[in-house]
Amino acid sequence: MIPGKHYYICWRSKYNSIMGGMGGLPVNTDNRLWKDEGAPFVLSFYEEGITYHYAVRDEDAEDIIGRIGKWYEDNPDARVPGNDQQDSASVELGTYRARVFPDVELLKAWFEELRAKSGSPLSGEEYYHYINPAPAPVEGEVHVTKIVEQAVVPPQPPSLPVPPHDRMRSEIRIEDGTAVLLICSGGVYLEYVIPEALIPDINEAAGEMLAKHADGYHSEWDEDAWLEVSGRDEKFDIEPEDALALFEKIALQCGDPLPVEQVYRYPGISINEVRECISRTHDCPLCGTPRMFGKFCRTCGSSKKSNPAKTAPWRCSRCGFIGNTGAYCINCCAGHDEEGVAEDISLGYRRGMGFSPYAKIPGGAFAVIDPNMDVMQEGRTGSQAPASGTLPEGAWKCNCCGGINYGQFCCECGKKREQ
Repeated sequence: MIPGKHYYICWRSKYNSIMGGMGGLPVNTDNRLWKDEGAPFVLSFYEEGITYHYAVRDEDAEDIIGRIGKWYEDNPDARVPGNDQQDSASVELGTYRARVFPDVELLKAWFEELRAKSGSPLSGEEYYHYINPAPAPVEGEVHVTKIVEQAVVPPQPPSLPVPPHDRMRSEIRIEDGTAVLLICSGGVYLEYVIPEALIPDINEAAGEMLAKHADGYHSEWDEDAWLEVSGRDEKFDIEPEDALALFEKIALQCGDPLPVEQVYRYPGISINEVRECISRTHDCPLCGTPRMFGKFCRTCGSSKKSNPAKTAPWRCSRCGFIGNTGAYCINCCAGHDEEGVAEDISLGYRRGMGFSPYAKIPGGAFAVIDPNMDVMQEGRTGSQAPASGTLPEGAWKCNCCGGINYGQFCCECGKKREQ
């Protein structure tokens, strides 16, 4: 056995494999003995729409791997089975390149023997803790590199198409003194540069999260959260509510978010791109407010004549709506530089709103609702009409300036939508 490497030994129905590759249900139909780097061996059987997982001892897995190696030695001239065979099998040992295993029936018998040795299948919680053992506690001072909150995606090793990552993910990333916060608020992604002075507060909050017991197990598409620290490769489970509370607290101390092109698509975090963006900022010529990204000063409301090409999403001072990118609020029509008395409202993070473009169907599989659907219509900003001339659902075209909008007021000229 090659220590610390990837293992994937499987047999599958050719019919299920073909259907998955042609846009069928995004579920892994393989019956497999597998192991990711640093994880234990797992035996998984796909039966009648449900995948059952079994904990496998290393010595039992090594026995099967040894038999496979000897079979190859004894059958050097074995050929790939013909298309008339119902099932196929492959082996990956220490590499991601699969090798066909011609004797499918023999591999099936070995798998059944291994299942008999492994006892009852694991429950969902048992399976999670089996492949995600609790890491050793962090000793000494905590230095965070990443804090993530997202929904739990179905755990599936690579082979067939799987559901994408959660598109409402929020996170903090810290690298070489640069700290960035990416939050999903009301379906709109906002990216903030965190002042360096707040990094000690984040590390302190992370230490408090690590001191609490976080079970880590959540059902598919429920909220989950974890953090990573400098000097350790493991992910440490934390409570999602604690992560969201920290994100909300930090966001209110960061000033304007960074300019973005797509405010409602998951952009991820690139520290290098953030640093480049910071280098293109300007200070307000009237009041001196530092690191300005948008057209208007967040302190005094004065405009910058040489507007940057991109616009930072801004928060309306009258109604509190977040995610505006035009000169007017798409919710109440207030101008960007208009004074207001909006109370300090919540940023609108989800609470128990794990998002998926897949609908769960009986048997534990997932059916695609719409792979191209937006996270939310609410919070979308102005855009240009599609080339075809047809407007997206829920959109309207301003008859004054031609802007394409989703709110009650045009985000380009401020004109109210005609009913």
